[in-house]
This record gives sequence, C-alpha cells and structure tokens, in this order.
Amino acid sequence: MVGELGLPGRRYCTKSDLVTGRRLVQLHCYGQGSAEIPRHLAFRDYLLEHPEIARAYNQEKLRCQALNPNDSHAYGDCKAGWVRRVEAEALAHVRLDVNTRP
Repeated sequence: MVGELGLPGRRYCTKSDLVTGRRLVQLHCYGQGSAEIPRHLAFRDYLLEHPEIARAYNQEKLRCQALNPNDSHAYGDCKAGWVRRVEAEALAHVRLDVNTRP
C-alpha cells in the first residue's frame, strides 16, 4: 500500500510482477461514506455512458504516458486538466439526471 499519494483520504495500492516489475494491479480505496466516492463514481459512470469520451481518455493517457514514460507524477499532472474538465461534465450530468427524474 502506498497511501494517500496526493489525494486526501485515499489509499492507493499496487501489485507488481516480482520478476519483471510490471504493474499488474492498481487499486484506489476510500473509507465508507467518503465525500470523494460520488465524484469518482460519476466520472466512471460518465465514461461508461459515453464511449467516445472513454476513448478520448485512453488517448490522453497514452499521450501523457509517451511524454512521461518514467515519471508517474508528471504523467498524472499531464492528464489532470483533461480529467478535471471531464469530471466537471460528469458531475453536471449527474446533477442534471437527479434534477430531471420524475
């Protein structure tokens, strides 16, 4: 377990192959009732509902990975603006859905 790693309340865990060092799993966890959970779920659900945006996210991740192949912090910084913009869209979408339900 790595810890919060820049996101308060998060627990970030990874598992890597012992021979190659290749990361096999990464897991982000929050405590039950964390205010961060709805934000993450809104982003996930928005990508699931909008496959074209999910593809664009994958392209952004590949772009940032190519620019920062050995620096996970720079990689995260690279995609942060994209994620914040789409996260705002996702949260607005959730609020719109909640407010338009009968």
